[in-house]
Amino acid sequence: MEARRAELERAAAQPDLWEQRERAQKVLREKNSLERELALYRDLDTAFEDAQVLLELAEEANDAETREESAGRIADAEEALDQAE
Repeated sequence: MEARRAELERAAAQPDLWEQRERAQKVLREKNSLERELALYRDLDTAFEDAQVLLELAEEANDAETREESAGRIADAEEALDQAE
């Protein structure tokens, strides 16, 4: 996905892009869509990593409250993923 985003970025930067309006619109729509998907992926990845760290800390400290917070963060991330689909 990153490679395709970079390819679209180069296409969008071409000075003659708007000489073919339909092509330009298609490139920009795809680029924007891909950037949204990548941002969602990064956000979810960060959320799951944070939850994993919290869970590890909770296990080490035998802390039920932190365990619940970790579970809540995982549930929030799963909900965001469901909404994105």
